[in-house]
Amino acid sequence: MKNLLTSRSNGMQWPSIEDQLLVDLTRSDFDQKGREVVQGLCQQNLIDWKSIYRTARLHGVAPLVYYNLARMDHADLGMNNGSAERFRRSFARNLGARRRFREELWRILGFFNGRSLDVMLIKGASIDLFDTGSGRHTVSRDIDLIIRARKEDIPDDIKAQISAVSNGVPLEYDFYGHHDVDMNGVLPIDWSRVWADAIPVHYAGRDFLIMSQEDALITACINACRKRYFNLKALCAIDSRLRDEAGFRWNELAEKSRDYQVKEIVYTALFVAAQVMRSAVPEDLVHRLAPSRATLLQMLSKHLSFSSLSSLYDGTKIANRKVGASLLLPYASYRRDQVWRKFRYATRGSV
Repeated sequence: MKNLLTSRSNGMQWPSIEDQLLVDLTRSDFDQKGREVVQGLCQQNLIDWKSIYRTARLHGVAPLVYYNLARMDHADLGMNNGSAERFRRSFARNLGARRRFREELWRILGFFNGRSLDVMLIKGASIDLFDTGSGRHTVSRDIDLIIRARKEDIPDDIKAQISAVSNGVPLEYDFYGHHDVDMNGVLPIDWSRVWADAIPVHYAGRDFLIMSQEDALITACINACRKRYFNLKALCAIDSRLRDEAGFRWNELAEKSRDYQVKEIVYTALFVAAQVMRSAVPEDLVHRLAPSRATLLQMLSKHLSFSSLSSLYDGTKIANRKVGASLLLPYASYRRDQVWRKFRYATRGSV
């Protein structure tokens, strides 16, 4: 499948060798050629591995970096034992955390099944469950799901039980929709359509739903926007979705992106994923999604929004949020009415 976004571009302009190395070590297609590139960079430059580790932790990809590093001779990379051990510990911790999350997710799904409440797993929860793609080596921080019923339709005693079911597990749930997907009401996601297209799953004694491939990819793109597009964990999630492209209905994806008013967001996220992860994006989809401001979005993307991977979330604190150059790209990808809604929510906590 032709990757038009990559073939038309001049490539990313990485602010530092450490940024470039971290990206190379995060790609899921880390083959012999990738190892040779990493080895060449390390032999030609003095690498700050402590900085790479700090940034990898910030982006939730330190275990994935170790997974790729484990296939190389650390001495050839100029890594000392301390640097290698930091990455190894992050990998081991993540394995334990993912095992615990799966066990807790099974318990939580059993709770909802026992009360005949339909739930849909979204974002990392649906990737973690089946343990596929590079996403399985990124850091799990919470479980996200949506309860099909509306909040006002659930008895108070059941709502109290739902509130207590997490038992200390970081569980993010919403009723009928989810705040991370519609950005607290900023985006007009058609949740009735999402539920109608959801895929029912019966797995190891549990019943639940997952998003259609098209809605799952759109959600991953929206999440990348929320994370300022260059969060490597978010890009891994997009890449994992794209590499399982056999069942995609690309026409449906383009139509939903337009109807949900997220065409610019999806285009930008796919462009960045193609640049950073070398994700394959179909040529026809690019033409369908390309917005009038495509040139601006590409320019900002190639310059990392005038930021770096290590400083992605730096900035001046305004209204409980750090505002910096890396917000240029997300705001450039919003529609005008969405910018206003985002501003109102950020400053007043409501849309």
